[in-house]
Amino acid sequence: MAKKTLYNGAYVRVNVDKPFRRDVTPRDWYDIAKDLQKDILRHCDGIESSSIEFDTDDVCEFCGDDWTEGDSPHNGGCCDEDAKVLEAIDKMA
Repeated sequence: MAKKTLYNGAYVRVNVDKPFRRDVTPRDWYDIAKDLQKDILRHCDGIESSSIEFDTDDVCEFCGDDWTEGDSPHNGGCCDEDAKVLEAIDKMA
């Protein structure tokens, strides 16, 4: 039997420009995306549905380094503050 690929949908992903300020909240991102979604739906025919989804990055809350430790409450001591968390956890063990 030969494999056959059937196309059953198509998607267009639109990436939103980051606003020109550092303190962008999740609500800001949502509002920007919602406005863009409304414009797209108003101007384009043939759209069955639309949704707003977010890309996220896990980072250290203290220094902003990429999170490398899965579900751990510390990031391997990536900065002084995180090292304090790691040390406190080690003392509890």
